[in-house]
Amino acid sequence: MEYFLANKFLAGLKSDISNQKLKPLSDSKYRTYLDLGVGPFLRYYFLHPDNIINIVMEGSYLYGLKKVSTVNDGNQMNDILELLAGPVAYFNSSASIEFLAGYSSQKFVKFKGRNNTIRLSLGLQFYLLSSH
Repeated sequence: MEYFLANKFLAGLKSDISNQKLKPLSDSKYRTYLDLGVGPFLRYYFLHPDNIINIVMEGSYLYGLKKVSTVNDGNQMNDILELLAGPVAYFNSSASIEFLAGYSSQKFVKFKGRNNTIRLSLGLQFYLLSSH
């Protein structure tokens, strides 16, 4: 769900779902990690909306749940702050592909400190109502 607040300035709600299967070096068992998150985002498009290629910057906050399959207390609440930027290429007025890079900072409620990472993202956008 997203809305243009002003020309080239978008606000919305995003969700994040990921599932990973990892094997720690110190253990012979695989662990499954399920991440579910939801939160607001703000996005600004730098070029004219009629361009086939545009540059975007996005800031978002996600609050969610991380579930670990092999840990007794595997449910951990977390929040994620992200700042991403990169090019967006439009196939038509209803679909685009984006290549974003930026910074992500994750904090687990029960732990001190944050996990800070550089994030690369490849995404597809589908628009139900054309805005350009």
